[in-house]
Amino acid sequence: MGLVYEAEDLIMGKIKTTPQHHEAGRFALAQTFPEDTPHLDSSGNPIFLSAAVYGSSIDNNGQSPSLNMRSDLDYIVVNSPGEEPENYTRRFLEKLGQQIKSTYGVVLEAQPHTYGEPPHDQSHASHIVDIDARLPQWCVNNPGRVFQDYLIRDGDVGGYALSSCLFLIVKTNYFDDTERMKGLPNNKTFQRCLELSNSIGRKVLPAICSPDEIIPRVSDKAGIRALLEDKVVSLFGSQADDILKDQRKLAQMDADYTMFLMDCLSDYDTISTASLPEPQKRIALSNLKYRYNFWIDSRYDEAVSRAARLSRSWQGFMEKSLEQWFSDEVIRDALDGSENSQIYDLSSYT
Repeated sequence: MGLVYEAEDLIMGKIKTTPQHHEAGRFALAQTFPEDTPHLDSSGNPIFLSAAVYGSSIDNNGQSPSLNMRSDLDYIVVNSPGEEPENYTRRFLEKLGQQIKSTYGVVLEAQPHTYGEPPHDQSHASHIVDIDARLPQWCVNNPGRVFQDYLIRDGDVGGYALSSCLFLIVKTNYFDDTERMKGLPNNKTFQRCLELSNSIGRKVLPAICSPDEIIPRVSDKAGIRALLEDKVVSLFGSQADDILKDQRKLAQMDADYTMFLMDCLSDYDTISTASLPEPQKRIALSNLKYRYNFWIDSRYDEAVSRAARLSRSWQGFMEKSLEQWFSDEVIRDALDGSENSQIYDLSSYT
């Protein structure tokens, strides 16, 4: 994930330019499963059953080109069922996130999961299963085992098509609502716009690629975007140019933000180390905060508009593709979130 930071993080010196994700990942696992004082509920039973660090932070031995100061730390913790362990897990992860951000300058993207519940997202669950097979040193008690029975089967193109379609419906509604409400710019929404091309690629490529095509790993964002562009050209006909413009512009905004963020961090270092009277330093930091917010604000509406169009285009294509796999009734039930759906329970996308 390519984080878009709040201005307060910038002027408070909370953004570190050198990634410390490995150190933060080891700290997270050690805090979750300490050797001397395990986390127990009031009956003396373990609260945490398994955990894993995953994503670009540790993929390719941490050498992924996508790992940088904008990368978060993906972390999943499987807790035992019940109100007490669920509440404890939420509090624990909130505190852990604060510790990791303060110590390592890394944002923790933590996901609690209660044992016995199905995953919210089958494609996400497949990453957890995959990480134990490839990088078991980043797992404790293999959390992927709880998702094995819920994964979309290899070659089940219809399942992948439905999964991606439900994801796109949520994205389209989110960006449409944001564009319609015309509220104040939100950095989290801006981030979702900038990362959309990569997010869509991860979802739709398994549904539109032939069995002999190699799909890049989720950490290879450039590879995913390149393959997605090839598919746009071959699948969308006269619409291809407009879709490519939106995908490329959002990707360019993402790259531009990284460069702008580096410039702002350089300016922050200059201000914070300069021998200036405290009032002048506060003014300089205030001006830096204004410049940072203005850069995002001036691009926000365009980013949301392009994201809404891009999601809508892919949603329409994927809904049409479902017709070759499922009956009209099954499609309607699935997309409406009907309890009568006999295929995949994928109604909880974020």
